[in-house]
Amino acid sequence: MVNHPPSAICDLVLSATFNPHPSSSILSTIEKYFYINHIQERGRILYIRWHGHACFEISDENITLVTDPHDGKSIGIKPPIVKADIVLVSHDHFDHNSIRTVEGPNTEVIHSRPEGEPVSGIEIRSYQTYHDDMEGEKRGVNNIFNFIMKGIRFCHLGDLGHVIDDRTAEMLKPIDILFIPVFSLLIT
Repeated sequence: MVNHPPSAICDLVLSATFNPHPSSSILSTIEKYFYINHIQERGRILYIRWHGHACFEISDENITLVTDPHDGKSIGIKPPIVKADIVLVSHDHFDHNSIRTVEGPNTEVIHSRPEGEPVSGIEIRSYQTYHDDMEGEKRGVNNIFNFIMKGIRFCHLGDLGHVIDDRTAEMLKPIDILFIPVFSLLIT
């Protein structure tokens, strides 16, 4: 098994460390950076906003997609203030599945999508992995999501708890932007 550094499989890596009490200045700086410095290339405009923990908002002029929403309070940070058209939930733990926090009137919630069918014009596919290094025995399954918006290929690893194997790394490619979990408390 090869340990794949993120730079070997994608163009841009966005990581979020879990800190139950992040300083508001750090959150504010990251939030402003991702929100103001949008991706613009050949008419493709996307906004990326980090809402803390593993929750990201990716939006264009028509669709807002949110990954792993939390309620804020249970992990000691502000809740995401966004209404999603699509919500991707990597696993059913309280800090990744607070759908009600970001749910709009017509929100489509996706827990798993191995077939890769489009949703509102966005190609979405999931790959089952584990939330621990014991094939889910300790913390259960985790879904990695690949999705394409405006021709940009995203990959959100959710709460991946192990090193992916070569086969999975190949299936996830190509990736333009990779969202990776960075743990200090859960991985042993």
